[in-house]
Amino acid sequence: MANEILKAALEYHAQRLCVVPLEGKACVINWKPYQTNPPSREQIIKWFDVTHPRNIGLVNGRVSGFWTVDADDEETVNWFEPIIQVPLDTIRVAISARGRHYYFRIPPNEVIKGANIRTLLGHAGEIRGEGTITCMPPSVHQSGHVYEWLHAPPFDDIPAISPQFIYDQLPETEITSPSKSKKKSKGSPSGGSPGIAAPFQLGPGPLPKGEASADGTADGAADGAANGLGPGKILQFTGRKVNFESAVEGERNQQLYREICYLADPKNMTSEGLANMALRLNISTADPLPETEVRATAKSAFKFFPRGGDAASTCDDFDRNGTDFLTPESLLGDPEPFHWIFDNSFLRGQLGMIFGPPGSGKGLFTSQLILALASGNPLFENWFPTRPFRVMSVSVEDTSQIQHFRLKEAMEMFPDLDIDRLDFRAHTFRGDVALAFVEAGRVAPAPNYAKLDIMLMDYKPNILILDTFVRFLGGDENNNVLMNGMLALLEATAERHNCNIVLIHHSNKSAGDVIHVRKNLLEAMSQVSIRGASSIAGALRWVAQLVPISGKLAGKFLKREEALEGEDGCYVAAKVVKKNMGSPERMIILEKSDGVLKRLYQEDDPKKLIRMEESCRKLPEELRALAANGEKIFPKHLHEALGWPDRYTRQVVAKCLERGTIEKIMNPDKARTFFLRAVDRED
Repeated sequence: MANEILKAALEYHAQRLCVVPLEGKACVINWKPYQTNPPSREQIIKWFDVTHPRNIGLVNGRVSGFWTVDADDEETVNWFEPIIQVPLDTIRVAISARGRHYYFRIPPNEVIKGANIRTLLGHAGEIRGEGTITCMPPSVHQSGHVYEWLHAPPFDDIPAISPQFIYDQLPETEITSPSKSKKKSKGSPSGGSPGIAAPFQLGPGPLPKGEASADGTADGAADGAANGLGPGKILQFTGRKVNFESAVEGERNQQLYREICYLADPKNMTSEGLANMALRLNISTADPLPETEVRATAKSAFKFFPRGGDAASTCDDFDRNGTDFLTPESLLGDPEPFHWIFDNSFLRGQLGMIFGPPGSGKGLFTSQLILALASGNPLFENWFPTRPFRVMSVSVEDTSQIQHFRLKEAMEMFPDLDIDRLDFRAHTFRGDVALAFVEAGRVAPAPNYAKLDIMLMDYKPNILILDTFVRFLGGDENNNVLMNGMLALLEATAERHNCNIVLIHHSNKSAGDVIHVRKNLLEAMSQVSIRGASSIAGALRWVAQLVPISGKLAGKFLKREEALEGEDGCYVAAKVVKKNMGSPERMIILEKSDGVLKRLYQEDDPKKLIRMEESCRKLPEELRALAANGEKIFPKHLHEALGWPDRYTRQVVAKCLERGTIEKIMNPDKARTFFLRAVDRED
């Protein structure tokens, strides 16, 4: 049975599902990191290749792309199946010990929250979304029942559907008295469209009627209550809907936290003033939280967004998050697994930067980076994302029209993109977007920072891109005090939201000219070329640099006698000049052409080149052997069939396709997918 469990776990992993080991229904590991990062194949083997069988748990949510419904008895099954809006055989249905589990794909840009169906509608069941686990076949229940599939279409074919059809079953009741009745609005537990974050803007937003005063009292809340916006009704502030009473149990504190951060005037507010405003909001709801919880929530918000008064800057608070330390005894155990953005190059939860002089192609590079990260495809066949990520870009450099054009053109560089599975947002802002400023010699977050924090809470990106970095500073980029505080704030943000932050920045004047000589290029390729305070380079853990070069120098890299035809500046040398781990990155030469950057050249590692040539000769033979057994090999499963690393396999496939020794064959059973086949040639 243990071998069957391991085999099933590896099959689920190959289909991009995040699975973890269970004993019964309890997870045997700390699975919080895997709510955002799926484990590696090696980790799956380590977990499940054990003498006693373990159960398989699916981590629901965006990390797997699925949400589930647990119908816990026959009565709930009979109620639930008729209301499903798609044919039952098009979704995965598993037979559990007492009922059934239903698997649905998450629609793009939605975040599905968990909910108790018994609480909502009186039926024995649950909606399982972010932060939940579902036991998968062929796991064994404590009763001895073996979970098995009733319907098992391919996971990629399961339709994307929102849980709205469940919430549509909620009864509507009329409001008879603000103090005695509650109104349950149709929609998700968090109010509004299920899982779709409300839009927010950086910069000052509209205040409620009666601005928040310096002591934290919100006249808008009092005026709202006087005008009938009391218990059982939806409070309307700054264009947002505050609906605490319809929130899922346990999430009202988070809802309150968002509201007070959004409404507060952090520059002038004291901790007691913020608590007073939170209490005023709380008592205007039908089901208020206890005062102690409200004050604790306000204290947490104030600690993270302090300003003047009795505040202490979070950027200077050394022990705010405590410290981690190692002892000799701790080295006897294994370290926590690394989670990478790029393989052995950019570690999760850290700061990175892409920098270069004006006109070097940073905007084009960033557009292609967004699509590469969101799709999991290699960037210039050089940097390989470890998986698809959720990406949020905030730009103050270019207009939305330019952003649209660049992303549209960049799609041509990724011919096999599945638009339905991309997950990114590209925001464009104008005006003041400063996130921090210096006050009385100390650095404090600006009011815009609270707005950005809310955007991150709503969308939960894996990667945040800020373009251009200097525009988000509230002062001189050469000010080391401001820079240290700003970078500390961004580090805290990356840790708080479990995301990477990539800053788009400019190089200094000495690196701003077009390079004509190879020696000068090697000297210019350095993180010391970053413009601004010297503290920047020390805080960054991953840095990529773009340097414009002449057509003559580009021709030398390509071993051409004559210069390339493009004007000087049409060619760019790109290199990762700082990374977390592994050997140095190889430099590549790019060409600006038709609104995109195209790779012309990449430095080769001699040992890797020999190994690559052997693999390129071997791959067609392996494909023929697999085809002889009647197998159709799809690119995403090829590395498993061959036992090669995924990144290396994709490099070999790219070279073989370029040489014409293998070819792509469209899959007649499913649109926009293809399998690989060796090309038979006559010598």
